Amino acid sequence: VRLVGSEMCIRDRPAAAPATDGEALMYTHRRLSIAYNGDRVIQVNLTSEAPAALVEGAELTFTYTVEWHPTEIRFGKRFERYLDYEFFEHQIHWFSIFNSFMMVLFLVGIVALILMRTLRRDYARYTHDADADDLDADVDESGWKQVHGDVFRPPAQPVLFAALVGAGAQLCAMALAAILTATLLTLYTGRGAVVTTCITCYLLACLVGGYTSGALYAQLGGRQWTRVLLYTASLFPAAVISTMAVLNAVAIGYRSMSAVPFLTIIAMLLLWIVVALPLTVAGTILGRHLGGAADYPCRVNAIPRLVPEKAWYARAHVLVLLGGVLPFGSIFIEMYFVFTSFWNYKFYYVYGFLLLVFAILAVVTVCVTIVVTYFLLNNEDYRWAWTAFLSGASTALYVLVYSIYYFALKTKMSGFFQTVFYFGYMLLFCTALALMCGAVGYLGCAAFVKRIYRNIKSD
Repeated sequence: VRLVGSEMCIRDRPAAAPATDGEALMYTHRRLSIAYNGDRVIQVNLTSEAPAALVEGAELTFTYTVEWHPTEIRFGKRFERYLDYEFFEHQIHWFSIFNSFMMVLFLVGIVALILMRTLRRDYARYTHDADADDLDADVDESGWKQVHGDVFRPPAQPVLFAALVGAGAQLCAMALAAILTATLLTLYTGRGAVVTTCITCYLLACLVGGYTSGALYAQLGGRQWTRVLLYTASLFPAAVISTMAVLNAVAIGYRSMSAVPFLTIIAMLLLWIVVALPLTVAGTILGRHLGGAADYPCRVNAIPRLVPEKAWYARAHVLVLLGGVLPFGSIFIEMYFVFTSFWNYKFYYVYGFLLLVFAILAVVTVCVTIVVTYFLLNNEDYRWAWTAFLSGASTALYVLVYSIYYFALKTKMSGFFQTVFYFGYMLLFCTALALMCGAVGYLGCAAFVKRIYRNIKSD
């Protein structure tokens, strides 16, 4: 069926064609090509034709053509034409996933082999020293056993630490649930479906965040429960609100449609009050009463021991910076695809890849932070909790540096507006990644530390 429109008056000014020899042109014909399957429209293509010269006093006649043609594409498959298979399923993408997977196997094997052999030797040495009857025996008074009376001492700022770990666990649960949902469902076909899924998963994960922070704070012997609860529920939302306030102010100043409507902001605030805060309270209460038993294998001394001087490469800030290198190396290829899909407006649909990369990142982060923690304890520095958290969180620092590189060389953004929006969203992404990796690193190290000190004979 073809319908050809007659002459009609158009008040809106159509886009002008590029000038030729100093003469401006305007397209005067629009061709609509509509594909349908049954009673459902599958796709619509619009092309502009018939350029005419713009001359003062001239009259232009605007026409349009509508072409209908059937297609075998089903309505549920209409978005597949926008999926860039050559980009996302390129051989490099498969190779990067395989490379990261092999690196994980290699890293886990090396860490397990080294730690098992080293710990076995340490256990043998400590057992020999404890059972030695010869007073003149050469006893090596060094190593991680020497800090058994301080290793389970609460870290500095326990309220903030418990809240950060809880917020990171909540974001980790949210990311896992959202990726699994996106893997099972085709969320890219619905407008705003991915954002809605992430918000829903974040609200439900408040129970996980409250439970984690509550259990950890109870194990640390804290008493300021109201502060822990409020910090856990509001730390990351406060970062989001602050960043979005700046971005909204810039968007309003530029009269951009990127500004978030006021009613949407009110709705998000109500969701936080009605859903997020009560679930965090319930999770904190459950964590305090169900997971708050401090099953430490060693007693904590009344007086902290002095931390000996260490070489520069054994200091905490150096270990923290080194701890993020390998986790970043396992995900930076996927970061390129994620950034390209977000900033170059491609439909990201390979959530199976993202799920595998997420699991690889978690495993590598735990392995690296365990090595960092063991190295720190072996130098008789018992302040491992913050070091483990920051070592995992430092992955986000390298992602932030990579985002600067991507902005400079992979995008064509310029001007204050685009720069502020790019780095505003990147800062939020890196903050969430830092909390997730920090929480995963600390929780893995906590299990490792309890395990190794449970097998020694302490005085």
